Amino acid sequence: MAYYPEYEKALALTKEQKYLEALELYNAALNSDNSNPDILHDRGVCLFHLKRSEPALDDFNRAAELQPDYSYRYSSRAFILSSMKKYDEAAADYQKAIELDPEDAVAHNNLGMLYEQMGYAKQAKEHFAISDEMKKILDAEGIVSETEFAPPPIEVELSNAQREPSSPEVQLQEPENRSTTIKSVFTKRETFREFVRFITKGFKLDK
Repeated sequence: MAYYPEYEKALALTKEQKYLEALELYNAALNSDNSNPDILHDRGVCLFHLKRSEPALDDFNRAAELQPDYSYRYSSRAFILSSMKKYDEAAADYQKAIELDPEDAVAHNNLGMLYEQMGYAKQAKEHFAISDEMKKILDAEGIVSETEFAPPPIEVELSNAQREPSSPEVQLQEPENRSTTIKSVFTKRETFREFVRFITKGFKLDK
């Protein structure tokens, strides 16, 4: 990716929780490159911290449009959708992430937690089992996975009809090179790891 000093400064300000200042620099960086998915994603995170969920989602949507085959775009957007109580859309994003990256332990785990909160116990159990299996492989390979985070708690009372399992199916495909595939899942998401890290700490970044 081309070097944008405004973007680098914006990232530093985001770590310091200076979101308004960071937002100005993200905007400046996007003036230089308005189709950069990483800058769009990180501006979306900044907007989310400023409680501007709709424009944040717009940035996540644009990032996903620019990289439609990158599973991480869908996993990260799923959290935003969950926070906006768009649970079905969040689940669909996790499913898309898994479709693109079947051995993504984090996406399986988070989808399992979302299903558990939605009352879909069977589907939750299935994804937890897959996630646990992937973690065993990662441990054997000596790979440190990303920190997990739970989808925001569902705050509405679901009806019995809503709780009826919809039996979503995820078709897993055996990759040609299992080790390479697993390693790629956990080595190309530096930004996502940081995003997950401050989500797990109550939406606070380490200073």
